[in-house]
Parts: sequence; C-alpha cells; structure tokens
Amino acid sequence: VYAVTTHPGHHANRDNFGGYCYLNNAALSAKLMQERLESLTDISTDSEPPNKKRKCRVAILDIDYHCGNGTGSIFYRDPGIFFSSIHCDPGVEYPFNAGYADQIGAEGGIGA
Repeated sequence: VYAVTTHPGHHANRDNFGGYCYLNNAALSAKLMQERLESLTDISTDSEPPNKKRKCRVAILDIDYHCGNGTGSIFYRDPGIFFSSIHCDPGVEYPFNAGYADQIGAEGGIGA
C-alpha cells in the first residue's frame, strides 16, 4: 500500500502538538494499517504453529522541509513501524530538537 498525504500532522506527538499539527494522521494511519494487516494474516502455514499471529511491519517515509518529530517520537521504541524523515538541518530550522543523524530509535525500535 502506498499513500501520499497532505497535512500528515507529523509535528503532533502523544502528549502535545506543534508546528500547527494537532492530530498525527500519519501515525494513526500507520497503526491502523498495521492492525488491519495483522488481522488479515492471522493464519498458519505448514511451517508455523496453528493460530500464530504474524507481525506486520509498516514504513513511513516523511519528506518535508521540517523533520516529522511527532511521528518519530510516537514510534521511537516501536519495532513494528519504520520511520524515516528527509528534511533540512535541524540545527538551523524547526523543530531544532529532532531529526539528527544519531536519533535512530530506542529499545526495540533501534533501526526499525
């Protein structure tokens, strides 16, 4: 599935909003897609035990002048959602605190 959206809400995170983003449509859509795909793949094969639920991974590619800091923070520890943002240098433009090369996730979300 491929979606091109406008107004993704990528500056809104779980606890607050920013950059005129009040609701993170990209994060909501990705989580909903993951849940629906997992419900469709709740089948077993000859090599898997019966009723084993398969984990589906979803990727978000955020291409914008500013880093999608809200989306990145929502999925920072989530191994099931890959988030990548292509943006300007956060050292000179908003949001200033996110989008640096060393921010690669935490716990199960490292490199996801």
